Amino acid sequence: MLLFNTNLNCYIPVELKLNKTNYKDISQIKLYMSLVDKTLKKKHHNKTIGLIISKENDKFILQYVNDEGIYLITYELNELIKI
Repeated sequence: MLLFNTNLNCYIPVELKLNKTNYKDISQIKLYMSLVDKTLKKKHHNKTIGLIISKENDKFILQYVNDEGIYLITYELNELIKI
């Protein structure tokens, strides 16, 4: 999925995973970020941010990927949405 955040003025490729994030997932989102930068991003856009949403122990984990690294944020839902 590809989003564009108007407040941040940047593209955000999103990966949805039903398991714990691994290095292949991170490499894949970095590939998508690179493709967006080469084909869609204009000079006036800010840096592309990748987002991986994965499921781990009945929690959804959001991982932001950019050139500086990966940032993890964990959200626990009151009721788990069955996927």
